[in-house]
Amino acid sequence: MRWSMRVLAVMLVFFAAGAARAQGVEVRFLDVGQGDAALIRSGACAALIDAGMGDDAARRLDALGVDRLDYLIASHNHRDHIGGVGEVLRAAKVGLYIHNGRPERSQTQRFSLAMLAREGTPLRTASLDTLACGDARLIVAASPVAGADGDQNDRSVIVRLELGEFSALFTGDSGFEQLRAMIEAGWARSATVLKAAHHGARDGVTPLWIARVHPDVVVISAGARNAYGHPDPVALRYYLAGGREVYRTDRDGEVVVRGEAGGQFAVEVTSVP
Repeated sequence: MRWSMRVLAVMLVFFAAGAARAQGVEVRFLDVGQGDAALIRSGACAALIDAGMGDDAARRLDALGVDRLDYLIASHNHRDHIGGVGEVLRAAKVGLYIHNGRPERSQTQRFSLAMLAREGTPLRTASLDTLACGDARLIVAASPVAGADGDQNDRSVIVRLELGEFSALFTGDSGFEQLRAMIEAGWARSATVLKAAHHGARDGVTPLWIARVHPDVVVISAGARNAYGHPDPVALRYYLAGGREVYRTDRDGEVVVRGEAGGQFAVEVTSVP
């Protein structure tokens, strides 16, 4: 387990509250290799944003004792984000599946939809919804990029987690086009935690985007020694600018951020066998 000095200082504040803590949320960025999967838990609520590939996400849900997900949100329909949907459905009962509504016409998408239909899971196309999740809320929005057809990455569902002064922003694999559209639509707002778009690719960040969001913490979900060169060195420089904390699943393993309504947060990293 690795801790930074700043994180240790935050941890002292976090735990000093002790029994006085009333509200909290946990965001667990699962190490699913070259893919995305983030588990959000607050109170009795659990939500999963993306499911990675294979059974990595499902195995972590099982190990963590999560057998029900209030929400399973697919940012977009690429295999590294929905390839594990079938396995997740075997591990946990899903209350609502939210997707971007953009057909990929791939075997992975057809299989995922077939499994959801078999389980009788309700489906919803993202528009603009506020979903209760324990003490927190999830604001789920469709991509502001216009047009029914086009690149899946730039049609990624946007999720903003809010609990008082603590927030986290997830934008799937959004690229330059969606970043510009989100800035114009007012979605580039300050966030405590930013899940780096597109696994830390160069097209997942711009100077204006990172300046507008100005997160305290950036988490990059990428596979060790992946063939895509993620995270990109230029993108990393943008994320690291100003001395902010950057965590990577390819290097750090599973990244867990625990936040409180007052804005306090703590970060833990751990390798999972």
